[in-house]
This record gives sequence, structure tokens and C-alpha cells, in this order.
Amino acid sequence: MIFGLANPIDRAAGLIALGGPVVALLLVLSVIALAIVIYKMAQYVRRGTGTDRHVDEAVRLWRAGDRAAARSHLADRKTALAELVREAMGQAGQTGGHVARSDLEDHFAIVAARQLQRLQSGFRALESIAQIAPLIGLFGTVWGIMNSFSSIARSQDTSLAVVAPGIAEALFATAIGLVVAIPAVMAYNKLT
Repeated sequence: MIFGLANPIDRAAGLIALGGPVVALLLVLSVIALAIVIYKMAQYVRRGTGTDRHVDEAVRLWRAGDRAAARSHLADRKTALAELVREAMGQAGQTGGHVARSDLEDHFAIVAARQLQRLQSGFRALESIAQIAPLIGLFGTVWGIMNSFSSIARSQDTSLAVVAPGIAEALFATAIGLVVAIPAVMAYNKLT
């Protein structure tokens, strides 16, 4: 328990009080980064990757000539592969089932680029948080050291009791900056 407080709200308020506005900003960035990571992971799970037995079955039905069954088999599938095959079936259906390979490859490239763009959304913010959090923590370090010097000037005393609160604020801001940045970098590297 930090500061002897069991309530999470009181603990967060204690952390902000210890680190000042810099830590408050870092905590907000931490929540944003966590929200992005959770959203992206859920998006990946929803979209799926790799092969899909429904796609295999739909392709088998298409080749057997049962185009309506093939389309309906993929109608509710949300995986990226299912969307690509659904688009290809739609393209082939518009031309009576005959599509030039180059036209199909071009169409696949367009659909794949659109899906990739959807999957990559949000990464710029996560990357920015990962890059700026340590710098904000460093700013908090400077802020805390300045508070220590200010305390020395006010009290005309250089004892540990006068300097320690500013040093603690400085070190805490640096630590929080790293605590926000390191998981954000790891998540960014894992998800991209």
C-alpha cells in the first residue's frame, strides 16, 4: 500500500501529490496507452489471422459451382482472410465468374491495403506515448530538482529534510516516465 492508503483513488491522488503535475500527465498517458493496447488486441482477436476453416469450405463450395452457398458461408465471418475471399467472390460474381488473375491480384491488393490501414490505426498515438513519456519524466526530474533548490533558498538550509522532498519528486517522475514508456514500447513492438 502506497502512503498506507487502501483505496485506489486515494493511492492515485497520493502518487499525483508526490510527483506533481508531471506525474498526473504521465498517468493520463498511461491510461491512454493501455486503452489503445486493449483495443488493438481486441481488434486482432476479432479480425483473426491465419487460415480459417470457413474460408476453406467456402472456396470448396465455390469450386464445386455452389456460389450462393459459398457466399453465405462467409457472410458473417469477420476475419481478414474471409473478407478478402468474400471480396474476390463478389468481383468474380460481377463478371460471370471469370476474372483475370491480374485483376484479382489488383483487387486483393486494394482490399488488403484497406484492411492493413484499419489494423494500423492507433499505433501513431501509442508510438508517440512511448517516445515522449521518458522525456516528460525527465522534465519532472528537472522540476523536482528545481523545487529542491527553491526549498534550499527559502530555508537557507541544505539539510536532507529540506532537499529530500524535491529529490523524491524528481526520481519519482523519472520512474513513472519509464513505467509508462517501457510497456508502451513493448506493446507497440509486439503489435506491429
